[in-house]
Amino acid sequence: MNNKNCVYLGVGNMGFSVFKATAPYFLKSWNVTVVDKDREKLEHARGLGAHNIQEYLPTDIDILFLGVRPQDLPNIYLEDSSPSLIISMMAGVSCEEIIRHSPHSAIVRCMPNTPCENGDGITPIYFNGISDFNYSSFIESAQYLGELFFVNEESLIDSATGISGGGPAYIMVIAEAMIKASQELGFSYFESKRLVAKTLEGSGKMLQKSDKLPATLAQDVMTPNGTTEQGVNELKAQHVDRAIYEALLKASHKAEKMAVPENRT
Repeated sequence: MNNKNCVYLGVGNMGFSVFKATAPYFLKSWNVTVVDKDREKLEHARGLGAHNIQEYLPTDIDILFLGVRPQDLPNIYLEDSSPSLIISMMAGVSCEEIIRHSPHSAIVRCMPNTPCENGDGITPIYFNGISDFNYSSFIESAQYLGELFFVNEESLIDSATGISGGGPAYIMVIAEAMIKASQELGFSYFESKRLVAKTLEGSGKMLQKSDKLPATLAQDVMTPNGTTEQGVNELKAQHVDRAIYEALLKASHKAEKMAVPENRT
């Protein structure tokens, strides 16, 4: 093991997904520490190979993955540790604000989503610093999250928060409704889950590979006065498409508003 130190601060939800995907890269030759107040989360991290688990930040940090809540930032005392590179996953917290707490750190803002735990996610990344060994190491480790989506404007990280960052939650709401309907029609839960999961997976791949608009792809499934048209007409009557549209905008706008600390409660 060399003398490079990688620290994961906060391993709940998204933080744990990122740790699970990227830590194997660092565990090969870096000293890996996980910091969290929750002992159960720390033990889970130890089970995945973390060299050190503790409740407080160490000093001499090369890369810090910052996965805490935005409102917890003032209580971390980043300046005492002075990480060389901070990878922030905090919604709505700007690079400028983080630098006020750790003025000698380079800052990356990214917004992974939970499928990154299995290497199936997409992670928007913003960095306007100078690439060095630490940044290159982060990018190499981030390959294990899935697809990387580099943006040139920091504001787009806030925009992505409501689209790809929270997107899996919206898809799971849809999946739950589809599974319940499938069970009502006679399938078991596991049969329903299989039908729905593969349908969502295949539909996503079709959207990626096709040059057609989503509305055209939907139309391709429907025959006049057929079963699918009946279902789509009901969704439109219930304004489901508008509800999803509004939900995505509200989530992203909330990330923008969280740039003001008073809006984080």
